[in-house]
Amino acid sequence: MKKVRMGLALALILTMLVNIVALTSTVIDVNRNSQEINNLSIERPNFTQAGLDLDRVEWKMNHFENPGFELWNDPHTPAYLPGYYGDRTQEEWAWYATSPWPVNEGLRSMGLQAKALDPNHEATSFAYTYPSGWNNMLNLTFQLDWYIDELPSSIDNDAFCFIVYPQGMISQFTKRLVYYLGSWDTSLTNTSYRGFFKIDGPAKSWNTFSRNVTADWIEVYSTEPDAIRRVELSLTSKTQSYSRTFADNLIMTNNSVLSLYGDFESGSWTRSHSDPADISQCTDRIEGLWSLNATTISNGNESKAYWTTNPERRASALNPDTLSFRWKLDEWQVLTGTSYGYIYINGRNSSGSEFGVVYFLYFEGSYPWTPDGNYHFINATDFNTLGQWNYFERSVFSDIASFNQTDDFIIIEIEFEFLGHGKGIRSEILLDDFVLSLPALNDMGYEDQGDVGEPISAWNLDDYDGTPEMVVTDLALNGTKAANITVSDGDSVQYEVDFEYRPINIQTETFLYLNWRLEDFTGLDNEIVYIEIYPDSEYPYAYIFANGSEATTADGFDDRFFLLPNINQTGVWFNLHRNLYEDMKTIYGDMPDTKLASISIDVVSKSGGRISFLLDDVYLYNDVAPEIENIQHSPLMPEYSESVTVTATVIDSSQVNVTLHYRVNSGEWYNVTMNLIYGNIYSGTIPAQASVDFVEYFITAEDIAGKMTEVLDGGEYFSYTVEPSTTISTSTSISTSINTSTTTSSTSEPPSDNTLLLIAVVVGAGIVLLVVIIFMRKRKGS
Repeated sequence: MKKVRMGLALALILTMLVNIVALTSTVIDVNRNSQEINNLSIERPNFTQAGLDLDRVEWKMNHFENPGFELWNDPHTPAYLPGYYGDRTQEEWAWYATSPWPVNEGLRSMGLQAKALDPNHEATSFAYTYPSGWNNMLNLTFQLDWYIDELPSSIDNDAFCFIVYPQGMISQFTKRLVYYLGSWDTSLTNTSYRGFFKIDGPAKSWNTFSRNVTADWIEVYSTEPDAIRRVELSLTSKTQSYSRTFADNLIMTNNSVLSLYGDFESGSWTRSHSDPADISQCTDRIEGLWSLNATTISNGNESKAYWTTNPERRASALNPDTLSFRWKLDEWQVLTGTSYGYIYINGRNSSGSEFGVVYFLYFEGSYPWTPDGNYHFINATDFNTLGQWNYFERSVFSDIASFNQTDDFIIIEIEFEFLGHGKGIRSEILLDDFVLSLPALNDMGYEDQGDVGEPISAWNLDDYDGTPEMVVTDLALNGTKAANITVSDGDSVQYEVDFEYRPINIQTETFLYLNWRLEDFTGLDNEIVYIEIYPDSEYPYAYIFANGSEATTADGFDDRFFLLPNINQTGVWFNLHRNLYEDMKTIYGDMPDTKLASISIDVVSKSGGRISFLLDDVYLYNDVAPEIENIQHSPLMPEYSESVTVTATVIDSSQVNVTLHYRVNSGEWYNVTMNLIYGNIYSGTIPAQASVDFVEYFITAEDIAGKMTEVLDGGEYFSYTVEPSTTISTSTSISTSINTSTTTSSTSEPPSDNTLLLIAVVVGAGIVLLVVIIFMRKRKGS
């Protein structure tokens, strides 16, 4: 009986000790499992560092330079606004003058009149002819009567000239003789392509000059001319007052008089006719500081302000373009004649078929030409509306495709023209905020290209000749199409895309993204595959995919290249995802702000060699501020003893710093650095807080370019309230037996896990002691 009692006591003691240990271990396990469960419950995004989320990055760009007209060389010349023959016209007029204008013989003379709009934009009026039979250059002499009516600044500004051109094409470098009549430019000296002579004579009277052209030519060029191609009368004005001159009785003699219609009584000379048109800054704008004002003023001659640009960009059904701008017809007066403003887009598809569309903003009079099956007229929304800012937005590809059967359209030329031709015509139109939105590179995923084996229409668009060196393949990483560049036996190719204005600096965060595969590579000496990045400030470098030579001899790049980790490996798709600015800085050190001039792909084989290089999903993009999503905290309702783990998914193409900001009971804000724990998931911890404390928090993420994102819970901070603390007590009998107070009061600081363990051990020891005392008393009694 004693042994039984002793066994029962020991069993009771052992059971209690096991329960104590189990109690303490259960608390620890639950806390650990709660953390594990919380981590596993986070939704994993599909985006990875090697992937590209097109919904969040800027892979399309505006292909207009100076889109808001904020950059100006002077108030009449915006920067990066290409001109075709000039972007504005001056007041220039050449006419057959009759009495009361000065005439020296017969009934008519040739009159020239010009006036500059400003000192930086000269006006030139001219008349010329191409007579025949001037092949005998022996002792050739010209005689001309000339008259200056108005020449406000005849030295270094306004000039009246008689010009003799030789046989052949005429350009700025064509040899010629230039006779300055009653005027002169003090900076002139005879050069290898121009000979200059000063002819004096008074104004307001007829003067005659006679020159042996053969002798003058030999003096300047030390040889005789073969023939005379053209003679020209020219009046140039750099002042803003009228210059006006006349010429008459032009005779060429070479033992006999040769006819050149120099009496101006009959025959025909080509003459310039234009009234002023201006392009200038304007403070009436939609955005920024400036808009552009295009003004035409016609008093009978043509007045035209115009320019063209050549974007060479490709649009398709899978990737239509967006052409948009703001415009305001500020003034428009048409008494008689023609006045219009339009945007003309010309281009072709990848098969070579040409198309065009003309968008009219305002129009009255005669159309400039008649549309045909491939060229169409469309009136813009708010056509002919006066005095208000209007918004133009169209897809050029969609408009072209609505008239013509085509799957793509390569925008070759965009021309802006504003014209008035008639008596009393004046128009002023304001333009701002131009956007031509298309991919920075034309490639994308190649899914909008032609059938397998057809040429890729993406690179070198202006040099398209149908040569199938870069063709569609169905060996794709994504989708059903990719690009294949194959060369062999000493052939090589270079495909290039030029950029007019693509800034690259730390703020833009410009990335090149592509998937590549080296299918065949013989690896002969000097065989190479690379992509070259060429900024306009001459910081070229390359990414090398395959190289048959030593790295230091990689196509003359010296040390300005990156050998990719999987160089020369065939038969496997790899990803290239690089920050262009950071890579330039790695090679060259500190980098200035620059812009991207071009990107080229080069594939070079050698005799007996073969290279097959594949591309898929090719994008040039600017990264935006980091994206923060899936913000969670655990536990959802923490007790006063529990810290709180906050997790978030942060997506960015570069390195990011993620910070957890929290405060307690609207007090001071504290910052906690969040650490990357898996994929794009970051984690940070808010320490345990007191009972019923109210905790608020939010998260910020900043990338290497300084772009920052801040995320709240709607318009409020994320928050939680700490659960109220519970009172810990024991039974009266146990408290009395161990000589403790009957209750334990809670404190402002929650007990730690070690405190709970100590309490459990003390309570357990008291129970064991009580059982032993009872057992011993019973033993004595027996």
